[in-house]
Amino acid sequence: MSNDNPSNRNMLVKTYFQGRFDIVPEAILIVVGTWIGAERYDRILAQLIKRVLTNLDIEAEIMTDTYYNEKIEKYGKNPMIGIGSTNYITKKYLEEGDFGLTDRETTAKVFTENKPLIAFIYGGGVKETYEATMDFCKKKLIIYLNKWSSIYTGGKKKIEIPSNIDELLTEIVTTMSSLPSAIPKEKGNDQKAVFKEPALQKELAKYKFYLVMALSFIIACLAFLASFYSTTTIWIGLGIFLAIIFGIPTIYSIHPKK
Repeated sequence: MSNDNPSNRNMLVKTYFQGRFDIVPEAILIVVGTWIGAERYDRILAQLIKRVLTNLDIEAEIMTDTYYNEKIEKYGKNPMIGIGSTNYITKKYLEEGDFGLTDRETTAKVFTENKPLIAFIYGGGVKETYEATMDFCKKKLIIYLNKWSSIYTGGKKKIEIPSNIDELLTEIVTTMSSLPSAIPKEKGNDQKAVFKEPALQKELAKYKFYLVMALSFIIACLAFLASFYSTTTIWIGLGIFLAIIFGIPTIYSIHPKK
């Protein structure tokens, strides 16, 4: 005898994966670029912001700049957050100069007087864009959402950024296992580093270590050769000084604390 009660899996497919999709007018659109760098880095940061908004019970959707531009008549009135300076939408405002945006700077700016409500987050590189995103979530998001509430909900929805926003961001980033190693470590009080150190940086630190050791060895040899002169103490002191000043920090950079 067959069981008429649908399984949890079937219920999920019927209620969620129905192939229909719509975006409400108050949903915040997070727009990223369409090239591979934006997909690898900026989309991850967009996911971070979306998770923060979801925790605040605010609907948010991520879309590419190409799709947003194609559907501008449909979604142009939605509040928008643009991530990345290579984002077509961000680039457009950069070129027009209407908002005083500057290329290659680390920026997290909210424009509350604009309709629709917009914000831009970008930097001169991956690290800078990440830092701008964290700055936005910690300091600028409350400004953005208060204006969002005023425009799109008539002020009915009260926005309260959790007091533990730092811990929340760290937790979100930690659980995003696909984060690229190119983004540097984010350290907090008594918190473990979240990101892996870039391989190139470790290689450079290794070569720096070898260079310092070689120089120290050369200086030690010179000190030995000069052992019959009064400059012996100076050479030895210089060798020890260089080894301490350059060697210890370099060793620490290769073998950081866990």
